[in-house]
Amino acid sequence: MLENIDTEGQRLLLRQARLIDLAPAAFIARELDGTVRLWSQGARSLYGWTQAEALGRRTHDLLRTEFPEPLERIVANIKEKGSWSGELKQHTKDGAVVVVQSWWIAEFAPEGGVVTLLESNMDITERKRAEEELRGLKNELEVRVQERTAELAAANKELEAFGYSVSHDLRAPLRHIDSYISLLNKSVGSTLDEKNQKYLKIVTEAAKRMGNLMDDLLVLSRVGRTTMDERPVSLARLVDDVRHELAPTMTGRSIEWHVGPLPHVRGDINLLRSAMTNLLSNAIKYTRGKAPAIIELGHHERDGEVICYVRDNGAGFDMKFVDKLFGVFQRLHLAKDFEGTGIGLASVRRVVQRHGGRTWAEGEVGRGASFYFSLPVARVAKITKAE
Repeated sequence: MLENIDTEGQRLLLRQARLIDLAPAAFIARELDGTVRLWSQGARSLYGWTQAEALGRRTHDLLRTEFPEPLERIVANIKEKGSWSGELKQHTKDGAVVVVQSWWIAEFAPEGGVVTLLESNMDITERKRAEEELRGLKNELEVRVQERTAELAAANKELEAFGYSVSHDLRAPLRHIDSYISLLNKSVGSTLDEKNQKYLKIVTEAAKRMGNLMDDLLVLSRVGRTTMDERPVSLARLVDDVRHELAPTMTGRSIEWHVGPLPHVRGDINLLRSAMTNLLSNAIKYTRGKAPAIIELGHHERDGEVICYVRDNGAGFDMKFVDKLFGVFQRLHLAKDFEGTGIGLASVRRVVQRHGGRTWAEGEVGRGASFYFSLPVARVAKITKAE
């Protein structure tokens, strides 16, 4: 009877040993000081030493294990909790370095001391190498992004300085041209025939357009160069002020205004006024010929942003050209139909970007357009008084 039990026990142990050898992980049974008592086939495959070579050796000496924390602390943790897990750096028989995810479980004697440590090690070397490579690529990408951002910022500053310089330096000769055209018109204008009067008118209008262009370039340059003076701003009050300023351009027009609630925000009131002036003057201009013209303003909150919009029922635009809309000198309509320099919306975009937001538009030819700008929720001031 005892012989049968003994034989059955041996078979069970043999079956367990075979199952351990079938597992891809390295299984090691050892004493608390690291002395090896069991060395699986997985351990041989991972580290290179045979069972005969490993038995009786101290694992930490054999594998030259590098621990993530002092070994004494790990042993104390094992004695207290009965288990430990972490990443280890070890060496194979041929000197290669491997990284393993290691799990340790303690077997305790009846009196409470640790008798055996069961250790399971899974090779994660390739995964760690891939993580390190990915980390390196990420760091390299961040450096490149920072470099490109710095280059772009420098280029923008140079462009702004150039625009300011050109606008400023050209203003003096333009004033001379304008003055001499005026003198010429006064002195001989009445004596010119219709053809020459037309030529003089063309030159006068061209000089005026050049002046407007330089004014807009200066404004665009200042948007990027000026120091922002942030304070609470009521967009509702700002819209009222801008509408009052633009009233002369609406004389004789039938315009319906639908202005919904608008938020209080933190921002530079002068920059925001400039952006709102451009948006509303565009809506007034491009609804010319509509009776009535309908201009709608409102806002809503979505995905951490407050989105404001200016919508009209005017000329609209073809959506295939939407990417050009906010570019400098980009115009989607003929000058004979709608005057302008193609700088207003570029200025709006720059103002909004300086406030941490974004701009976009939707439109349809002959059916109007909607212009949107967003501000981060953090910029929305929950206040009762604002400028």
